[in-house]
Amino acid sequence: MKDGAKKQVFADFFHFIENFSEKPSESSRYIVHGAPVHALSACLGILKTSMPEIDSKTLIFAIALVQKLRNSKDEMRRDRYTEILSETLSIISRSEQLYTCQDMDIVITELHRLFISETDNRNHHHHLHKSEPSLALLLSGLVNYEMPETETSPKSQAVWELYHLLLRKRHWALVHHTVTAFGYFCARTSCSQLWRFVPEDAALAFGNSRKGFAEEWSYCRTE
Repeated sequence: MKDGAKKQVFADFFHFIENFSEKPSESSRYIVHGAPVHALSACLGILKTSMPEIDSKTLIFAIALVQKLRNSKDEMRRDRYTEILSETLSIISRSEQLYTCQDMDIVITELHRLFISETDNRNHHHHLHKSEPSLALLLSGLVNYEMPETETSPKSQAVWELYHLLLRKRHWALVHHTVTAFGYFCARTSCSQLWRFVPEDAALAFGNSRKGFAEEWSYCRTE
């Protein structure tokens, strides 16, 4: 990708996220649909490298986006927000420097609230399945994210429950995607209690009993 085109993609993206809270004009459908976010996500997918230009503003945008998605009552707008969220999570997953930012704690908290705490209202959040593959990508990048391995840590609990959500899914494509992402995380994380990330009713568990599950996932435990 030529430098000029790349600079324009970044410029459009930063303009979009910095003005996201403003009410869009009727003529700005390009902006409303989040085209700059889609463009940057595609750009990073082509370049396959982390871009230092992407800073904590992206996390602040993600937080605002999740909150708008959670609070919106308009069906079409929720659908658009979900698509933008999916691409935003993909961007974050390709930006290693963001995982050490303090705002990542808030991102994890907001995602947990969206996907876990409020999913009882299925009619309101039925669009979320579109973002689950990108959520798996984001979680796989938590290698350098500080997580105390204790049940008293809210952010650790949030990450465990988000992984539980994904690993319970039965759709073969999402199962494959999630297991691949989790495998990437397992191979690089310093966490020693990996069994905490896996629910007893994970889609890839052979047995239904607690004993069968424990045996199947015994490799996640450290001696």
